[in-house]
Amino acid sequence: MGLKVHWYDEARRIWYQEAFGTWTVDDYWESVRITHAAFDAVHPDPVYTVTVFRGPLYLPPGIMSALRSASGQVRPNERILVYVGGGLLARSIFKVRNLIDPNDHTALANTLDEALKLIEEVIAYDKTLPDIGPHNRPRR
Repeated sequence: MGLKVHWYDEARRIWYQEAFGTWTVDDYWESVRITHAAFDAVHPDPVYTVTVFRGPLYLPPGIMSALRSASGQVRPNERILVYVGGGLLARSIFKVRNLIDPNDHTALANTLDEALKLIEEVIAYDKTLPDIGPHNRPRR
């Protein structure tokens, strides 16, 4: 499977997703299942996600429909999702998708370090909010 998902840090704040090589929609749904279980296990603590595309972006047949379906299943403690890599195609898809369905809790970064810096900024911002629970916090 060309998808990896796991905690990036021991504190279980940052979730890491990596796509490389070829993979299937079934592989994608398995990664979603694992991700949801991990997010649910730490709820109500917020989770900050980075998705890294290694090498050329590969999109299996049917993935756009699966992505649309999965976007309706966002966990209440998911704060931000930062995409890294994938080249011009990934950036174009991201921009078109956000024109069709604006989602203010996603962002693009050029490098993993840049993504982690952005996530740390969101974590710092979250610490300034009243303790109202992650499900009531504004999405970024």
